[in-house]
Amino acid sequence: MNLSAEKLDIIQRICEVQDNDLIDLIKNIITVSNVTKSDWWALNQ
Repeated sequence: MNLSAEKLDIIQRICEVQDNDLIDLIKNIITVSNVTKSDWWALNQ
């Protein structure tokens, strides 16, 4: 499976999630991933 197909599969699975805690966890993972790519120092403060 190529990267675009993987992303679409993840999006589809997220759309089916009914658990608010899981959605919050996914949001946190995405946020931390974006921060570490742009400003890793912010995580170490």
